[in-house]
Amino acid sequence: MVSTDNERRRDLVVAFITPVPRPEPDAVPIAPTPGDGLKVPSLVRCDKLATLDQGIIAGRLGTAESGWLSGSRNAFFAVFGFGYP
Repeated sequence: MVSTDNERRRDLVVAFITPVPRPEPDAVPIAPTPGDGLKVPSLVRCDKLATLDQGIIAGRLGTAESGWLSGSRNAFFAVFGFGYP
């Protein structure tokens, strides 16, 4: 999930995650850790976002580590043509 779960809105923004290793300029590798719920090394596709209603979300698989999140900011913001915030 890219957006924060909050009471103000019922929709969430999510990024696609794939275990298929292929060179993508807007994909960020993420390794499986006990906290993120991944089983295999994967890629988070910053260019593949979707908005979903909270009602169809079954639950949380895990949370990416803060170091991964801060290291991925450049790729995420570059998709939209923004510089590093």
